[in-house]
Amino acid sequence: MTRTEISKELESAYAREFRIIAEQVALQAAVSAESEFRRFLSQWCEHDLAHARRLGRRLLRLELSPPRTKALARLWPDLPSPGSEVNSPVEVLRSLRAENISHYQQILPLCEGGDVVTQDLIIEILSQEQADAEALIKLVESDLPELPPAE
Repeated sequence: MTRTEISKELESAYAREFRIIAEQVALQAAVSAESEFRRFLSQWCEHDLAHARRLGRRLLRLELSPPRTKALARLWPDLPSPGSEVNSPVEVLRSLRAENISHYQQILPLCEGGDVVTQDLIIEILSQEQADAEALIKLVESDLPELPPAE
């Protein structure tokens, strides 16, 4: 694939990371400070922020600028929204995380045989995303606190 196609997908991945960070930060405000769920949300925010930073650095190495606030706002409407059947905050996070995983899986073939540095980066981020998704499932199966409905 071309550098342009890979770059476009990296920009989308960058925007997706900030989108899930925003959801997690909003949810943190609604959860008790002592909550195990809040601790996980904080940890996931750090993971996702690290992903965004690494994606931003990769874009810079490709001689592109990472999307800034206005550009992110333009990219977000292009991202799929959780389905109308998603009404709990946990389901919104689960849906967004699944979308991120799917997106990273779609980027991998674009890199094969051409951009091994981006491919390695995507494999590392994908591994972390999958681990976070598994942790979310385990947390949901445990005693999750009552959460306000998603908006």
